[in-house]
Amino acid sequence: MDNYLSIINFGYHDVVQTASEQTIWDAESYNERGQITSYNLGNTYQTTREWDTYGFPKKIRTKTIGHTITQKNLDYVFDTVKGNLDKRSSSKYYVFEKFRYDPKMARTSFVRATFLNICN
Repeated sequence: MDNYLSIINFGYHDVVQTASEQTIWDAESYNERGQITSYNLGNTYQTTREWDTYGFPKKIRTKTIGHTITQKNLDYVFDTVKGNLDKRSSSKYYVFEKFRYDPKMARTSFVRATFLNICN
């Protein structure tokens, strides 16, 4: 079993490697808030994250490195005043979710719709 080594740079984890120096996770970039905007999982997947001006996640995209194949394609919409997640969708899996909250900001319900992509 490999022991894992984490390399920290300026307070952030930049690289996670095995004891034999195989990279498992590699941070590529951060925004001005210190939120990660791009990272790699091994040498297989690259994930990019977009954040809104309030620091809430806006988009998460994962693709195979060296290809245009999308593994994950998520979009988020937040109520920035209350801090609640309003909508979440995945265009890769054709799923859309909408959330509702009570006056105490506890989630009361959510609606999930799944759409089929039919190609001829």
